[in-house]
Amino acid sequence: MSALRNSSGASRASSVGAVAVLIDPFWVGNIPLNRSVLNQVEKLASHYGQLLRIYWYLDNYPKELEGFEAKHTTVRVLGRDDLEDGFELIKAIDSDLTGLSTHGSVSTIILGSLDDRLLLSVERIKHTGHRVVGLLSPESKNDEGSARMLRSFDDTVQLSGYAAESDREMTAEEEALLNGVVNEWLPTQDESALDYIRQYITNRPGIPREVDSRLLFLSSRVLNRELSNAEKIHIRNLVRSSVAPA
Repeated sequence: MSALRNSSGASRASSVGAVAVLIDPFWVGNIPLNRSVLNQVEKLASHYGQLLRIYWYLDNYPKELEGFEAKHTTVRVLGRDDLEDGFELIKAIDSDLTGLSTHGSVSTIILGSLDDRLLLSVERIKHTGHRVVGLLSPESKNDEGSARMLRSFDDTVQLSGYAAESDREMTAEEEALLNGVVNEWLPTQDESALDYIRQYITNRPGIPREVDSRLLFLSSRVLNRELSNAEKIHIRNLVRSSVAPA
């Protein structure tokens, strides 16, 4: 079930104007790109106006998406990120936000990201008279930067129930495979990278975005499917306990 929420807790009536949706799946519980999710996003967007386009950002193009097409949807595969700091993604989203701000028919932008490096972009869009709505999920991150982004949104909407496998538990075999992914990846990181992770997890929940994205990608490739919530949490907790034991 999808939920629509605003600051008063009531549903918002439909409004005149087109709606664009920009999604970085990392910030929305690593939601999978499939027709079920897109249908839910389109339904949420309809509360604000007519959907113009959904922009979906990916670090790479998974094999299972080859040939995938969906109405009103643009998949943005990012350029190589040499610094692995997610800045290529920020540039791509900012560029699309700038373009949409000049599109005369767009009145509302739904943003599926809580990366606070987009704060200035959001404020700039709002200054041009656009409504900016945050797209969340039950797994959306909860840290200081995310809180700043949440305060900047005019409204929020929430996805839930987007993946049939999202709440399944791990088997012992799957847990062993995931442990292997993390244990093989950690020795490939030099001390400065590990120190960066330690500093991050000392002050925030979770693990750095680029680490999370990489390990979830490697793990989903090993299991040959999308990861369940329990599997994602297991990977993150394993990294935290391995890099900075309590």
